[in-house]
Amino acid sequence: MDVKQQEYFVAIVEEGSLSKAAKKLYISQPTLSQFLSKLENSLGVQLVMRSSSNTLSLTDAGRLYYEYAKKMLGIRDEFENKLSDLNETSATSLVIGNNLEKAMVMLNDIVSELTAKYPKLRVMFQYGNPYELQEMVVNGRLDMGFSCYNHKNPQLEYLDFPAYEMVIVLHKDHPLAYLGSEDLHTDLPHISLKQFENEKFILVKEGTVTGDITREYCSQHDIKLDVCIEVYNGSFALASVGCGLGISIFPPDTLDSRIEGVRYIGLDPPLYYKRALYYNKSTYQTAAFRDYVRIVRRLAETDSLFRRL
Repeated sequence: MDVKQQEYFVAIVEEGSLSKAAKKLYISQPTLSQFLSKLENSLGVQLVMRSSSNTLSLTDAGRLYYEYAKKMLGIRDEFENKLSDLNETSATSLVIGNNLEKAMVMLNDIVSELTAKYPKLRVMFQYGNPYELQEMVVNGRLDMGFSCYNHKNPQLEYLDFPAYEMVIVLHKDHPLAYLGSEDLHTDLPHISLKQFENEKFILVKEGTVTGDITREYCSQHDIKLDVCIEVYNGSFALASVGCGLGISIFPPDTLDSRIEGVRYIGLDPPLYYKRALYYNKSTYQTAAFRDYVRIVRRLAETDSLFRRL
């Protein structure tokens, strides 16, 4: 099924420029520019408006063509997937987005199990921001994603894993540190965050799931925090707390290491960090895809998941 025209045009739209689309398609920019001109001439309409700054915007005809080009590519993919399903030994692929590095052992174990059944299975992992991964699953650039999330996208199906509780992290010399625990695996005491409103806080930056759910929690409970340092992840926050620079809040399972001299306290009411495997409800699921989800579901329901994460 030849849909090269549609592939080229979709790449132009989604990459936002001819140069980026050409690089993605492994062709030269002049070749792609000629293709676009020929396509517009054959249709008798202008699809793309070009500005002096080399940015592209779609005309009404361009938006219509893009909509149907995506549908045609979806039909092509569904046909090829269904054809592949007729023969378990035929080549098939899965592209999986992942934001949880500690899950890679689990994900690779699943691949090992599947390749025994699908010898020609090719699996590609892509690391990215959870918000970006969900959008890539929606638009079909990924088959599924595995990450934390803030709000569920209605276009996606979520297989939730047990949520982690976010914790307050204090330096051992803090006046309230005696209430906390050195061990995250014990039952932690829970304290209202309002008791710390006058403290200096080290938070994961906005635009991350951890940072956003923390700030939404504060907004919901009318809590105003004095944020003195913003970091990219919990490990940086933990190191800053260990240096006595302030207090932090983050999910403990995101830590790559443990630092001496800090104490952990739960939040009252609790704040949870949610993780899931998710995929597009409307796309065709190959046999390998279905088996992958089945194995993940099995791990989510047993202790074997937690031995891997």
